[in-house]
Amino acid sequence: VSYDIKVENHDGAVKVEIFLGKNLINVQLFHDGVAVDASEYSYDAATGFVTFETENFSIFDFAFINPAKITAGNALSDIIAERDEIKLTQDLKLSGTITVPAGKTFVLDLNGKTISGETKTPSGSIISLFDVRGTLIVKNGKITAKHVDSDMQWSKASEIFYVGFGGKLELADATLEHLGGTAMAYCVDIVNADGATFNTTNATIKST
Repeated sequence: VSYDIKVENHDGAVKVEIFLGKNLINVQLFHDGVAVDASEYSYDAATGFVTFETENFSIFDFAFINPAKITAGNALSDIIAERDEIKLTQDLKLSGTITVPAGKTFVLDLNGKTISGETKTPSGSIISLFDVRGTLIVKNGKITAKHVDSDMQWSKASEIFYVGFGGKLELADATLEHLGGTAMAYCVDIVNADGATFNTTNATIKST
């Protein structure tokens, strides 16, 4: 978003406050197309206001991510690639697989919200909502999954988490529930994955 700001009848810098929206992430300010140093402005997620100073007529641009518009797995994958932590501000529905790559540590703070996902694949495949090859820390909320395709046979599965070779999953103050749809329904799968780690604190894990 862009704003034209003009200072009249005043010498020197004046304080400007602009409402962008609450609970935005990665808020950035640009002045005439040039990024402003982060020390020269502030964003209050609780009030939704950006505050900075200016001395003259200028074009100010703001870039940000609105979590309320993150409704697809691709958006979450992009955030995992760019950031180290996210806190949900609303429930989230996923489809497809979200990968936490080797060497990456990512904190998923559910913030009391629920992630729900569906797996759909021909019988004879393994599919998961999250493929953990790095370190994933999940806390403060609930994740559910349901398989909506044909029933899977032995050694194939629908999963919330697959923890791969060298992967690490930490679950704290959270609930995992697989709602079924196939006989092979898992919350966490670490089968045949050397060096995988799974730690839980105050967690509930249930497969229907």
